[in-house]
Amino acid sequence: MRRETRAGARERVDEERDVMTELRPIGQGDWDRFAERYSVPENVRQYMARLFSTLQVRFALAAPDRFGVGETGRVLASLGEDPAGAAEFLRKQYKIGFLDLVDEAQTSWELAGYATFLDVWPVWENEEYRSRFTPEELRDIDWKYFHASFDPRERQAREQGVAPTEDEVYTLQETLDWIDRNGRPAYLSFCDCRSLAGDCGKPRETCISYRDGINTYAHRGWSRRLSVEQTKEAVRKFDRAGLMHTLNGTTICNCCGDCCYLSRGREQLGSGPNWPLAHHVVEYDRERCVGCGLCVRRCWRDVFERTPDRKVSVDATRCVGCGLCANTCPAGALTMAEASYPGLRPEEPDPSRVHSH
Repeated sequence: MRRETRAGARERVDEERDVMTELRPIGQGDWDRFAERYSVPENVRQYMARLFSTLQVRFALAAPDRFGVGETGRVLASLGEDPAGAAEFLRKQYKIGFLDLVDEAQTSWELAGYATFLDVWPVWENEEYRSRFTPEELRDIDWKYFHASFDPRERQAREQGVAPTEDEVYTLQETLDWIDRNGRPAYLSFCDCRSLAGDCGKPRETCISYRDGINTYAHRGWSRRLSVEQTKEAVRKFDRAGLMHTLNGTTICNCCGDCCYLSRGREQLGSGPNWPLAHHVVEYDRERCVGCGLCVRRCWRDVFERTPDRKVSVDATRCVGCGLCANTCPAGALTMAEASYPGLRPEEPDPSRVHSH
């Protein structure tokens, strides 16, 4: 009979310990304390047992406010885990967004909190995330996360007249020109909005960022580095897929009209082209129109409508200046004219346009 090596025995014990840790029950009091410490909103606490592992919960309850490798090892030991695995534990939990780094020297960590965790783990381990919930539950988590992040911004916008974010809508050519002027490599990541909502069928790997410091997707090890030319080609690809380009100085979001929090926020706020701020409006040459209907299919703002004579009618007041229609009009009947908007001007939202589940 073949004898088990010491290394093999240790691996087996470690595996058994991991299983035991996962199966060890957590009392309701512990869940309540974890929810408070990890800032889990009350309206999603029914999902905690499927969002977080037992080890994550017990670690969060036992850890100090800030901790290094040594403190992490001591906490793990107190939980019956191998303290030698502290560095790997920190690496993994940081990567999936359960922990944040505190300092650039990367010697101290802290609990990231629910908002950060939901902005990271479901994005990068999307299949695992979606396998744990029903479609209805996924929509519920997404909807509550959207409102938790946007509703305070909406209140500020309505009370103070300030834009919820600094995002602006750029046409394809404007975006390409901006990338050239920036002249730096970028990082391509999966879209957090589309990863949570996931209903539109558009590509997910579409968010472009120029940030790579601690606690970014790039630093956590999830992003792909792109050259200037690769970044421009990616944006062209996203444009062909029907995604609108919004920029805020450090990020190029390539947004759909169904999942994107910027798009959904615009509909809820009723801000139209005033936020995210547009710089163009569509112009239509009826004589050149060949009636192909491509603009009707490309526009998710319902600017275009088919007419009986195989042309289209145009409601330019709904245009947000993205240029998706003009970029692909085969007859050149659509162009984007420069426009000047006053900025944020909140209106009463149209309930028929607000997304719901």
